[in-house]
Amino acid sequence: MFSVGSVSILTQAEPNDADHKKDRKECKKGHEQYSKIPDLTQEQKTQIKAIKDEFKTENHTTISELKDKKQELRQLTSTESVNIEAVDSMIDEIGTLKTSIMKSKTNMDIEVRSLLTEEQREHFDSRHLHGPKHKKG
Repeated sequence: MFSVGSVSILTQAEPNDADHKKDRKECKKGHEQYSKIPDLTQEQKTQIKAIKDEFKTENHTTISELKDKKQELRQLTSTESVNIEAVDSMIDEIGTLKTSIMKSKTNMDIEVRSLLTEEQREHFDSRHLHGPKHKKG
């Protein structure tokens, strides 16, 4: 029994690392997309940085809570007898947190977009708001 618990703990640590890497990659991707906007003035860069910093500050707790809830979900689903009601409830909580973050991110994007010239907005819209096209297969 002890070795099973040890394996379970090791298995649970791996997705946590993957989530962390994914979160960092998404965060970096957002920064890169803003930095790729052509011909930003120093004032625009300063304003965009302030908007991003405000987003991070306002969402820090929610993002941390989301990570914790994902870990809790992994734990709930890796037990011998899975409590489906608890799993469903945790999924609902995760969905609520993701919705909150997505709304805040969208508001940040709209605020950044409002600072841009027409040419910059065209670039921003084509690369940022619409994202990459996914093939259906």
